[in-house]
Amino acid sequence: MSLTVSVAEIVATDPDPLLRIHPTWERVELGEIAEVVNGFPFKSKRFNRDGEGMPLVRIRNVVDGSTETYTTEEYESRYRVRRGDLLVGMDGDFNSARWTGPDALLNQRVCKLIVDEDHYAPRFLDFALPGYLNAIHRHTSSVTVKHLSSKSIRQIPLPVPPLAEQRRIVDALEAHFADLDAGVEALTRARRDLDRYRRSVLKAAVEGALTADWRTRQPETEDASALLERILEERRERWEAEQLRKYEAKGKTPPKNWRQRYKPPAVPETDGLPELPEGWVWTSMDSVLVDIEAGKSFKCEERRPKGDEVGLVKVSAVSWGEYKEEESKTCLDPNRVNPDYFVRTGDFLFSRANTIDLVGACVIARNVTRDIMLSDKILRLRLVGVIPEWILFVLRSQHGRRQIESLATGNQDSMRNIGQRRIRDIAVPLPPLAEQVAIVSSVDEKLSVAETVADEIDRQLARAERLRRSLLKRAFEGRLVPQDPSDEPASALLTRIASGEETPGPPEFDDPDAVARQVEGKRVVQATFDF
Repeated sequence: MSLTVSVAEIVATDPDPLLRIHPTWERVELGEIAEVVNGFPFKSKRFNRDGEGMPLVRIRNVVDGSTETYTTEEYESRYRVRRGDLLVGMDGDFNSARWTGPDALLNQRVCKLIVDEDHYAPRFLDFALPGYLNAIHRHTSSVTVKHLSSKSIRQIPLPVPPLAEQRRIVDALEAHFADLDAGVEALTRARRDLDRYRRSVLKAAVEGALTADWRTRQPETEDASALLERILEERRERWEAEQLRKYEAKGKTPPKNWRQRYKPPAVPETDGLPELPEGWVWTSMDSVLVDIEAGKSFKCEERRPKGDEVGLVKVSAVSWGEYKEEESKTCLDPNRVNPDYFVRTGDFLFSRANTIDLVGACVIARNVTRDIMLSDKILRLRLVGVIPEWILFVLRSQHGRRQIESLATGNQDSMRNIGQRRIRDIAVPLPPLAEQVAIVSSVDEKLSVAETVADEIDRQLARAERLRRSLLKRAFEGRLVPQDPSDEPASALLTRIASGEETPGPPEFDDPDAVARQVEGKRVVQATFDF
């Protein structure tokens, strides 16, 4: 959905300090100082990933500045995107960024802004625009995805300082942000290193390297083949108990051959699988599953439940390493509420549908405080005979991810699906039960240290973002650089914008004091501010 209030009203009422301006400044609608070029609806049947034709900029590419999608469709020159063009994504988060990739084409729901540099500093627009887009995003209602119109973009009431002051502000911000960005990049690298560390821990766990010393100290440990026999026996017993329960619930007597309906678990294809440590065996997810339960999906209100309301889980609830019950929407139809679908503490949850990177994301539910139902996209795996954390580590490891991504179906990376039958086919290394306990303990210890470091990195990144906002706030309040009385007033600039007059050339100073003021204004990039 789109806006139900005007952009001007949003700016006037939203409390975000990044929308405030200095009293001597003016405002101008974006459409007065920039042309908004909407993208073209290129046909998806002409898309390819083979590098044929021209690269295509889609919404997902605006921020990262790269694309893997190409099109062979003919195009008009106005839809060509060049390095440095300012782009805005018009669905989802309403991001804006300068394009850093090669020449490409502008797809629908992405627009580019061509700024009139004679009246407005392009980099000043770069700094100002995100705050206004974020405000519009906050005030845009939606059922699914939020949409931004080019009309709303044109109506954004941008701040108009004197043009010379715009440039001084840009110089100051770029100087401050250069140091800030270097710190953020270092923190981001550290976070990537942590991600690699986590993957290496899981790899060592799943391949048995993490407990190699443990095995030498525990030579009498029961072989996993004996554990697998017990698992298969218990699996069948649970299936039989469940069948009897169903017959009893229906008031029926089981037929004579009912036990023959039991389907033995799938046997994994071990060709190409790595050699396991002594005492381990390969099995399938099917072997350690009693059942896979799925909920229902239906229309809900797009907000998290409150009070005693019942929610329906979203795929984002399991996407980031732990169960987040706040990632849910509210069920308003009491007839849809089914307590059998409620997520409970200890449930093993698995996302059967998401992007290629997130399909198969799984968590063990902790800290369950609300009645949130399973959806058709979030499955509950009922395991038997194994420690659930071990299966979690396997599915999150490179071994598990490779299988999940290869078994998932779908033509687009934006949405892949893995069916229940294919989940059961995933090959799983099975260590002895005692070794599973040792592995889980070791992994938990190592990852807890990583989480402590990650929390500190996140705190520092949040601090950097607060400092960035503080600098922007001072800039748009007119307190980051000094005002220069020799600048052309903002009101005069606004008049020239309205009339289309060009910017006058640089002044010729006869007054030495005026020259000194100009020099002093340029020194502002060296200034240090107390926040």
